[in-house]
Amino acid sequence: MHAASWALLNGEKEHGVTWHLMSRRIDAGDILKQERFAIGSRDKAEDVNRACHRPATATLREGTPAARPQDLRQRS
Repeated sequence: MHAASWALLNGEKEHGVTWHLMSRRIDAGDILKQERFAIGSRDKAEDVNRACHRPATATLREGTPAARPQDLRQRS
């Protein structure tokens, strides 16, 4: 919840959107599509959320990509 706020609170320099398959473990399913973008030094949670909306909706228009396993060691 509130991923954009957590990214800002943690001083992250980039954020993104990930579409993945559902699994029993939270955020552990195979990845379908992932888009990342830079967080500006003056960005607020609203700005980051708005930046998430563009790639999230664009990827939905591209059809269903092949799933790839997620490296659970790389999650943050």
